[in-house]
Amino acid sequence: MEVDEISEDGCTTPKPSDCQIPAVSVCPPPPKKKAFHDTQCCSLSEVVTAFGLE
Repeated sequence: MEVDEISEDGCTTPKPSDCQIPAVSVCPPPPKKKAFHDTQCCSLSEVVTAFGLE
């Protein structure tokens, strides 16, 4: 890509297609939610004990 001299009008936006951001044809999928109960999470009995509901 060649560099043009600055015109008397000032700076301009480049017009060639290789300078433009490509159009997105398909939207990406939404992020997936994590599972409610994970194996690394504490058990329900630990939660009940922590809140003093036992």
